[in-house]
Amino acid sequence: MVERLAHLTEIHPLLWIYLAAISLITFCLYGFDKYQARHNRRRIPERLLHMLALLGGTIGALVGQHFFHHKTKKLKFRLMFIIIVIVQAGLIS
Repeated sequence: MVERLAHLTEIHPLLWIYLAAISLITFCLYGFDKYQARHNRRRIPERLLHMLALLGGTIGALVGQHFFHHKTKKLKFRLMFIIIVIVQAGLIS
């Protein structure tokens, strides 16, 4: 297992910066969407939240879901998120 993950340390630094940035953006949008939901305002489409996770913001999405207690009870949303995580895990292994 360690050998399989060793190649992750060889990823270009710009990719790490991209992943950190997309995760931060995704996290912030989860927070913003939760704020909008609490104030009965226009929401961020679920498709956009999933797209951001798919584009590399998975960590930000996961942390945002738990930190803001957002999108944790909606089964359809959670299943799509799990599929995204499984696809990404398959791509890096």
